[in-house]
Amino acid sequence: MNRLDEAIIDRAEGCMLGQLAGQPTNDSEMALLFARSLVKRGKYDAPTVRQEYQWWVDSGPFGMGNAIYCLAQFMVAHPFRKH
Repeated sequence: MNRLDEAIIDRAEGCMLGQLAGQPTNDSEMALLFARSLVKRGKYDAPTVRQEYQWWVDSGPFGMGNAIYCLAQFMVAHPFRKH
């Protein structure tokens, strides 16, 4: 087996990030939360999306990157206000 084959197998098994095979990534979890907010309201509603994302951040998700962490900190520091 060559190095490329080993890398493909490792990724398929989730070994690169310690994920299980088929485990959703933080991006796919956030997309699902966005979709759930659309179903709840029947339309895009920023406060609902924000609430879903904040719930997810507070749950201690696997693999939350620095950009999402910074966004979460911003959301806490700057509550949503309708203009």
